[in-house]
Amino acid sequence: MYSLQLVVLDGSDLHACDSNGLSDPYVSIRIQQGKKTRKYKTEIKYKTLNPQWNQSFCIPLSSLQARVWFKVQDYDRWSSNDEIGRADFDLKSLDVLGAAKLFALKLTNSKLGDKGILNVRASVISNEKSIEQGPNDNTIKQPEKHLGVETLGGGVPAKFPIRFPVVNKPLDAKLDTKLDAKVDVKVDGKVDANAKVDGKISVDSMIIPKGQTGFVFVDGVLSEKLSRTSDELPEGVYVGGMENIPDEIKDQVLKEASKVPADMYGSEYWAALNKYMMRDIAVIYVPEDTVVKDPIQISFYTTPSDDPTLASASFPRLVIISGKNSDAQALVYHTGAHNAIYHSSPSTTVNLAEGSTFNMYYHQEQSEEAIHTEVINATLADKSTFIWTGLAEGGTVGRLNMDVDVIGDDANVELWGASLAPKGAEQDLHTAVLHYGNSGHSVQEQRTIVGKKGHGVFRGQMKILSESFYTEVDQQSKALLLSPDGEVDAMPTLVVSPDKVEGAAHGSTVSDLGGEEMFYMMCRGVSESDAKAMLTKGFIRHIVGRFPFSFLRARNIEKILRMAERASVQWRFTEIDKTEGLDTMERDEEMAQFM
Repeated sequence: MYSLQLVVLDGSDLHACDSNGLSDPYVSIRIQQGKKTRKYKTEIKYKTLNPQWNQSFCIPLSSLQARVWFKVQDYDRWSSNDEIGRADFDLKSLDVLGAAKLFALKLTNSKLGDKGILNVRASVISNEKSIEQGPNDNTIKQPEKHLGVETLGGGVPAKFPIRFPVVNKPLDAKLDTKLDAKVDVKVDGKVDANAKVDGKISVDSMIIPKGQTGFVFVDGVLSEKLSRTSDELPEGVYVGGMENIPDEIKDQVLKEASKVPADMYGSEYWAALNKYMMRDIAVIYVPEDTVVKDPIQISFYTTPSDDPTLASASFPRLVIISGKNSDAQALVYHTGAHNAIYHSSPSTTVNLAEGSTFNMYYHQEQSEEAIHTEVINATLADKSTFIWTGLAEGGTVGRLNMDVDVIGDDANVELWGASLAPKGAEQDLHTAVLHYGNSGHSVQEQRTIVGKKGHGVFRGQMKILSESFYTEVDQQSKALLLSPDGEVDAMPTLVVSPDKVEGAAHGSTVSDLGGEEMFYMMCRGVSESDAKAMLTKGFIRHIVGRFPFSFLRARNIEKILRMAERASVQWRFTEIDKTEGLDTMERDEEMAQFM
């Protein structure tokens, strides 16, 4: 069995089929194997001869003995659709597990004449192989081959072919040759130039304060060289990889790692790919009636590719198991080589037993050229509490899907998130909190800052199922635009089935650094730059201030202030100055309204 990863990119110079000299094109896709025919359609793009679709499809294949047929049509609401042109290509032209191939298909039309180009990208993935246990049943093997991944579930585009890391290459050799020597080494938040030794980086570059437990995974595999443990961990707590995992918890961890969440926003595809490609499992295991006071740190680092024409990829896997009546917290940090192009696709499973509490601090700080796609799935039993505080700021594209299943009664969920989408970047958070048990409580607040040509996306759903009574939920999305050409999509959603609920609320706000706030502050002696900094910092401090490390808070505030320096202010009263017929007194009266 195979899967065809197909992306319909765009069309150009199409036939005009409407009286306005334009068309409303869409693409029909057909592939036939034996007696089975599969059909797909893209969205309709209105009033254009050069449509941009960028729409992806994952098509199951029984063999490569087939052609893929495309028909570009003009949509007509009141009559039959007009054909713009046809094209096709043979699946045999694709290599299994080979790099994705770009097709510029010329459109043919026997009536109107041949005109127009349809651009598509395609690659084939084999589904026949499965995860194999290594000789010690602790390591996971994967094929040493290339794969051109152009899209994953959810439609997030990858801009480059990907080479998956090779498992059997010694990790120490990778550390010697691939870790970026230009990474700033930080000891308690300060750069330490002496920490660099022969082009390698020390554990402190992973922001692990001295005296605390921290484990570093390089390309998804535990690095003993970069990790350190503390003697203060309570008895029975295990943090690390699969190589030294105790036998009594091994089966439970493997069971959790094998789970793939339900298909919500594309989570199933990403989690399944991670399950197939993961090379190790990062484990946090807290036994029942155990309290871990200091945050445990798990850092995931992605190295660059040896071949500059290819991007590297890593698939970190994290399993968190919190026993009955336990209490623990962890900082999960995702980063990679500076100024490198790579794809990080982690997957995290959190299982909370009855009465347990787990605080998860999440920080995604990938390279500006990287792509980050991640799935977090949490399951809560009776009277358990899951608190997630997250900051996503890295990558040209960052996408996080979070699925929280509140199975037990009297369970609590708190989600506090912040996203930074600087110039040209996209940060995307999709969440789903499903309440099955009674008397649950969920609160979520997402704050997004968007810079020039940045794009922030929040799509959240809180759902109270029909068998869940006396549950209370509250979901809020707040966004700050620092540029008029930034973009925010906010879609908070409530689905309430039962009649008996304690409360259900949701809301969304989007604002900019408007003239009212800026004028108010500047009239009181605050400079324009300081006013922008104060307003931006005040907007995000509510989330960033929840992180337990002072140097981490300071570092992120510094990045936010750099974004604020480049912010555009919408001075409303400048339009008044340009209005004809206003004398000085009238203009002063108008401006006074903003004080």
